[in-house]
Amino acid sequence: MSPYDDGFEGLLNVDRLMPWLREHLGVAGPIEIVKVSTGHSNEMFRLHAGGSSWILRRPPRVKAHASASNMSREFRVMSALAGTDVPHARPVALCSDDEIIGVPFFLMELVVGFKGLPEHFPPEFTNPAAVRELSLALVDSLARIHRLDWRACGLDGFGRPEGFLDRQVDRWMHQLSQYQTRELPHLREITGWLRTNQPADATTAIMHGDYSAGNVMFDHARPGRVVAVVDWENATIGDPMIDLASLLRSFPERLDAAPRVIAANDHLRLSDLAGAPTRSELARCWADVAGRDVPEMTYYDVLSSFRVACILEGSYSRFVRGESKDPYHAVFETRVPALLSDAAARIDAAR
Repeated sequence: MSPYDDGFEGLLNVDRLMPWLREHLGVAGPIEIVKVSTGHSNEMFRLHAGGSSWILRRPPRVKAHASASNMSREFRVMSALAGTDVPHARPVALCSDDEIIGVPFFLMELVVGFKGLPEHFPPEFTNPAAVRELSLALVDSLARIHRLDWRACGLDGFGRPEGFLDRQVDRWMHQLSQYQTRELPHLREITGWLRTNQPADATTAIMHGDYSAGNVMFDHARPGRVVAVVDWENATIGDPMIDLASLLRSFPERLDAAPRVIAANDHLRLSDLAGAPTRSELARCWADVAGRDVPEMTYYDVLSSFRVACILEGSYSRFVRGESKDPYHAVFETRVPALLSDAAARIDAAR
């Protein structure tokens, strides 16, 4: 039996990869490679040799846009977290040589835990007390990211924090124009409002860029504890309130709020379960840990919804063109317009 899956055509050139792996992992014997997940944006494989395991992460076959899935940026920010109290998988080696498998890729340690989506929860984590633990641990880890001194972490030049909010509307509209296949509602209203309601006193921190329970691994032991924040491909130096708004958007504004209607192929979310705290409680927890005040959040709620809608439309466009077979991307047919409608409703409420 082959030590690796032969179904890697177009993803891994195993003959060229094996010598590189042996050199960078320091193993001489056979290396088993198993495809563990396509992810929703990148491809991942588990490597096993000599009693140790690692994860290989590479871009998808077809990127949603040219700047997506930058392996070197993701590897750099993960490396910068060494020695901090932000839970993360230890990066092992980066390959920028396209001659090995056709694209850049990197290796990181295998983290043992469960994903923050209820379908992955052990039974003991589905009760209200455990859901509350996980939710508070989730926002605690985000606050730990945001309170880091990014310059002390060696991330000078990693992003362009000056004028970060000034560029957001143009940046995401330009990206959307690269793959948009349909008319989307409220774009003119949302972009116009964002341009005229931008806060004057924005803050700066490491931004994860796609922070959610689905991009967090939790410990199997109680109480709930994050063992790793993953998927750093959208990380930059920018306004951390965008991360916070994106996370809080999925949680209820009131404990008696009506449950979310879950579409086919959609994920049940941590925030859908009994025991999930309210947005205001999570915001207070973030402020306590991050050591920052939470500003009035309407602008960030609108910007977050607009930004996420633009990103998800890229995945939906790949699905429509047949470049993605991920059934989860089909959900974005309705989710993207819903995000934009929610942003427009928040604008109306603020007027």
